[in-house]
Amino acid sequence: MRAFVILPWAVNNCAEIDAVNKALKDNSSLHDLEMATVHTGDGSAFPNCRNCQEIFKYLGINVLTG
Repeated sequence: MRAFVILPWAVNNCAEIDAVNKALKDNSSLHDLEMATVHTGDGSAFPNCRNCQEIFKYLGINVLTG
């Protein structure tokens, strides 16, 4: 298994990883998932962290917010 830690925190610290895990536990397929990251206050989009970028690229999850 490839090590994905690029930044100094574990990937399970990220809400994006939690959201994907919940979707998969609810029987979603990786190929059906798309990811977007937004600020909760104003809803503005922002890129996910480098850890998430690497994991989602590896898993083939389309990230809409870059």
